[in-house]
Amino acid sequence: MPEYSGSLQRVAVAEGLWLIPLLPLLAALLLGWPRARDDSAKNGRERWLAAVAPAAALALLGYFTWVLSARPDAERILVDHVWTFVRIGSLDAALSFSLDSLSAFAACGAAFVGAVVAVFAVTSNVSRFALAAMNLCVSAFLVVVLAQNAVILTLGSGLGGVSVWLLLRGERDAKRGDVVVQSFLGDAVIVVATLLTFWVLGGTWTEAGEYVPEFRPRVAGVEIVTPEGHEPPKLDREAGHVTMISPQAATAYIGGAAICEVDAAGRPGGLGPEANPCKKVARSPFVRIPIGPSRHDLRVVTSRGNDATVAERTPVVAGQETEMAPVASTFGFREVHNQLLIRDVSGARVLRVALLNKTLWGINVVALICGLLVVAGLVKSSLVPFSGWLGRLKDTPSYAVALVVTLGSAVGAFITVRWGFLFDLAPTASGALALVGAMACLLTAAAGVFRADYRTALACFGASQLGVVLVGAGVGAFAGAAYQLVAQAVGVAAILLSIDAVGRASSREGADLDELAGSGAEHPSLAKLVFVVAAGVTAAPIPGLLGLWARDGVTATAFAIDRIGFVPGWMVWGFLGLGGFLGSFLVWRVYYVIFASAPAAKKPTKKKKRKARPLDQRLLWVLRVLAVVLVVGGIVGVQGRYWGSSHPALIDTWLASAFAGAGAPPSLLSSGVMLGQLFGQFSLSLAGWAAARSRYGRERSKSWRSDEERYGQVQRYSLELGVYGAPAGLASGVGTLAQVVARIDRSLLGRRFDDSRIEPPGQASIGSDEPAHEDSAESSSGKEESD
Repeated sequence: MPEYSGSLQRVAVAEGLWLIPLLPLLAALLLGWPRARDDSAKNGRERWLAAVAPAAALALLGYFTWVLSARPDAERILVDHVWTFVRIGSLDAALSFSLDSLSAFAACGAAFVGAVVAVFAVTSNVSRFALAAMNLCVSAFLVVVLAQNAVILTLGSGLGGVSVWLLLRGERDAKRGDVVVQSFLGDAVIVVATLLTFWVLGGTWTEAGEYVPEFRPRVAGVEIVTPEGHEPPKLDREAGHVTMISPQAATAYIGGAAICEVDAAGRPGGLGPEANPCKKVARSPFVRIPIGPSRHDLRVVTSRGNDATVAERTPVVAGQETEMAPVASTFGFREVHNQLLIRDVSGARVLRVALLNKTLWGINVVALICGLLVVAGLVKSSLVPFSGWLGRLKDTPSYAVALVVTLGSAVGAFITVRWGFLFDLAPTASGALALVGAMACLLTAAAGVFRADYRTALACFGASQLGVVLVGAGVGAFAGAAYQLVAQAVGVAAILLSIDAVGRASSREGADLDELAGSGAEHPSLAKLVFVVAAGVTAAPIPGLLGLWARDGVTATAFAIDRIGFVPGWMVWGFLGLGGFLGSFLVWRVYYVIFASAPAAKKPTKKKKRKARPLDQRLLWVLRVLAVVLVVGGIVGVQGRYWGSSHPALIDTWLASAFAGAGAPPSLLSSGVMLGQLFGQFSLSLAGWAAARSRYGRERSKSWRSDEERYGQVQRYSLELGVYGAPAGLASGVGTLAQVVARIDRSLLGRRFDDSRIEPPGQASIGSDEPAHEDSAESSSGKEESD
């Protein structure tokens, strides 16, 4: 009987994964090269490289995803080792990529959004430098998603911070570098969490704080057990099979003979003694190499000739697969996850138990690591209280805002999902992540409710949806979290690009809502597309397009769990519901002001009226593709198990293999209760839509903008908080909530706030980027007419 066994995920070697992030990176270098910044018409063909590169990466991803989908559920992971940076003992930092069901889903979404935004930017004749920054952002996110270990993920995260700064470089406030400083702060927290994970897997700390390494083999032979309900792989019944993924570029010896990829006779597998050496020695990663069944002393040797470990008397069973798996310090995500699944002869998960019993300064180390990841997730996702710079995106081009919010800020949310199996071991940290994610979702959405410009408003909405992803990682709804990550990216990008296209066609390229009011009504076909997208991302007024299914896996799990650590599940559900209400109001406010309302009455003028120009059909097709993806995504994401069906969603089935052994337990609540909580979430989203339609529809008040500016004066309280040192994002959220309360108070009770005492010097209302007008609708009418 083997000493160790476990339901480890079987892998396959796939060369070429490194090309996926390399293609947009090469495009960024070629477009951003100092000698190639000529934006003249003769270089128009080279500019299309910005769109071709992410599209080619998407095509490669499509191929490898098809290869992945053809494999059984328990074998859906591809690995590709490129180069080893450094190897010192157990420290194995390698340039390696992997593609599992989670990374395939997220990478396809990122490459798709990057390609669509790039096509939009190229047709809009943006500069080559901007196109280079866009491709760098896409490449950085692909590196993060495809990283096989935490070292590469951290490098990709840092590259993403640089790309965000480059995208915002033309903005006056961003030149100070506060955006990249915040990003590098998040990267520093990730580095500390990664090193702490590396150390805790290989040793322990004494009460005096001294580190003591554990004296056990760093690699052990683990028999891979096929999970119940899955079909075992077809293996040679006469031979045993050995797999080794880590350490990278290492060889394995049995009694002085190397394990062969091709033996001296040209057959696969076997051993190569000195007298009859292998034609090709097997170097890790190698998968299911056949050798003779027996108990072997397996010696692993690194590429530099140093013994890494000796696994004595490892049983290699005929017809079975044995993996030489790390049981000590490692940076690989799969290797860390596997250690939690390995069982000894008694059936106990000994490494999992040992990890849970380790402490540092009296604090459980797993909880400490997860706490650091909570901070990193908030910082990298630009959520309250780290979202202050989102309020300065008014003058940033829409394509840049789309990539910054959907890819640049999504790095932190993805990291929490990738490390989700660790949160499964730390209930307190899981509760903290769920609570701060839900509160950040509410406050960040509140910060954008009455913004005067659509770019800042939609940026706040996109960031708030990343809060839902953090909640999903905290409550164990990993499939719902991953789905929401892609859904918000596609939806926010589609709405931003649509409004930008309207502005270009109307020669109103500003971001002010009052300037763009009614301009989208001149393009009914585009208005219909935006309606579909808005209904998808908000789940109102038509449920089931996308939004409800993108969030229900998270909200339903939070509702079904009695407590998430120290946090009641109903509290998280409530915060998410209120965040959904404000997010729905925010999105539909923008839609009704621009697309579904009559243009403001124009004052008599001697200027010749400008006729509306037709919308660029290339842009219209780009936006149609985004809308179709959202509708199809709604069908794929239907969570039938939450309202009585025994069949899980297609997306749940696809992502299940990436989170084996982790996640929330099945709900014990009845289908009626689960259906009721889903109806509650939809009702809140519907209320947000109804409120926006009532106030900003075709019959909206002419003084809607000046009214909002007067309401926004209450937000000056938040600016006073900022003066006294409170983070800008937190101050903005608190001020916006105060504004909403003030508006309800005025509407229902007819009261008025005394604003005479609220006059911070040199400050303007958060709810407005312009001085207040008594009649903004009429004052902007002159802007709608031009020669």
